[in-house]
Amino acid sequence: MWFTIITAVAVVWDWLPEITIVLEFCTALIGFVVTVPLLVRRVRRWQRRRTRR
Repeated sequence: MWFTIITAVAVVWDWLPEITIVLEFCTALIGFVVTVPLLVRRVRRWQRRRTRR
């Protein structure tokens, strides 16, 4: 039992740098997915305001 737990901890410890890189990538991707539509909406609103004048 202990051997299994120690092995699992060792594997997780080995993979920690890769896991953090993947997590950073995922959070960046989520931020990108949230930011782009907001920017597009703002630009379209700004263009509409400019064309009315």
